Amino acid sequence: MSRPHTAHAARPTLEDLPDAERITICPNCGSGNFVCNHIDEGPFREAARSARLLRDLGARQSAADLLTSLASVRILNFIRMKWVCADCGAQFND
Repeated sequence: MSRPHTAHAARPTLEDLPDAERITICPNCGSGNFVCNHIDEGPFREAARSARLLRDLGARQSAADLLTSLASVRILNFIRMKWVCADCGAQFND
């Protein structure tokens, strides 16, 4: 009598794990002392919420500048490496 084949659950990849469960070390020095290298988008998002009001008040250039700065921060975060080592200064991703 043969047993029915059961599919094994695939192991989670690094991308599937939340940040808290990842083990990341600096590839240059092996240190675990690193900080996020991304720019915080929070203040830019808050400012961008007022862009509609500025546009309605006729300050179209100010509204455009706010939205451009938010887009610039998002582009910079996309280009930058995610982490910077606090010990040796190396920048790296997970």
